[in-house]
Amino acid sequence: MDHLKHKEKVERQIEKWLFITVLLLSVFFFLITAFEVPKKFFIKYNYTESNDLITADASSENPYLNGEIESSGLININLATTETLKQLKGIGDVKAQAIIDYRNENGRFKNINEILNVKGIGEKTFEKIKDHITV
Repeated sequence: MDHLKHKEKVERQIEKWLFITVLLLSVFFFLITAFEVPKKFFIKYNYTESNDLITADASSENPYLNGEIESSGLININLATTETLKQLKGIGDVKAQAIIDYRNENGRFKNINEILNVKGIGEKTFEKIKDHITV
């Protein structure tokens, strides 16, 4: 009789641990899928092939790595290149270059409103981009 009780106790413990294991694995996989890292945080690599050797270098052109685009997704107008600035609505080649020229002549922007001093950036353009830029 004691042998049967002991066997039942061991079986209940095994079932308990199996349940806990399955529960923890389920929570783990849920967390992985629910809090997936946005693609913008992945490092862009440039691959080159030479004599059957493939090398990968983290790209310095990645705006998320060099500070042009903040983790919040805002474009830092003090660091952005023309290509990054052109992502803003209403900013093309000419306005992007004007922003960089202004920055080179006057130093870093102190606040986002200072972009209104850039030739070609008026109230309408500022209204389109103000929620997408930072300093």
